[in-house]
Amino acid sequence: MQQPSPCYDDQPTPPRALGPPVLPAAVSAELARLEAEVGQAADPQARARLAGLGEAAASRALRRIWENRHGVRRLSVTTQIAKQV
Repeated sequence: MQQPSPCYDDQPTPPRALGPPVLPAAVSAELARLEAEVGQAADPQARARLAGLGEAAASRALRRIWENRHGVRRLSVTTQIAKQV
């Protein structure tokens, strides 16, 4: 009788995340307000970057963008720059 392959064990495989990471409600609300103000929607990559920051850091990044919203040309690029500051 063959030994089972080591890649098969009794542990269930964790489900893969479907779709973009979920933003906390407060961050989602701030982002929606910013999107309405600048007239563009954040793309999935920008949302994923914000979600990856955590709630406090994402709120700070959106606050920086909001303070400079009149100079925003592309919300996705601006989100990336705000994350780095």
